[in-house]
Amino acid sequence: MKKYILFICGHNSWRSQLAEVYFNTHNTNPDIEARSCGTGLKWDGKINPKVVELLKKNRIDIFTQERKYEPKIITREMVDGAESIYTMGCMCTDENGVDMIWRKVDHDFCLDDPARDDTNVDAMFEKFISQIESILKKYNL
Repeated sequence: MKKYILFICGHNSWRSQLAEVYFNTHNTNPDIEARSCGTGLKWDGKINPKVVELLKKNRIDIFTQERKYEPKIITREMVDGAESIYTMGCMCTDENGVDMIWRKVDHDFCLDDPARDDTNVDAMFEKFISQIESILKKYNL
């Protein structure tokens, strides 16, 4: 089974999807891939349309890739099987406030939720992508 890193956020429709898609698009290491999940779903179980637009603007079309990208709910198996875990800066808890990660997080990006305020999406994207690129370097030696 292929190793994977896991990007987790609240709804798996924005930041964690962006991280998963960007990592997998630029990854050159065949032994690892990125996956993402969230503690709940939004946007009728679809990726936020603004993410799709932002990726297209940066020449990444998720609909032409062989891998299907869609929001997924976090499971214990996903967390337990991950090589590394990265959170986006949101609370990864269920509706009762129970922690949904069950183990140490390798890095928290501490990103604002662009779904709340999307006025600076391009600047957030640039900052975030530079962080994803540092993770890519770690796995693509």
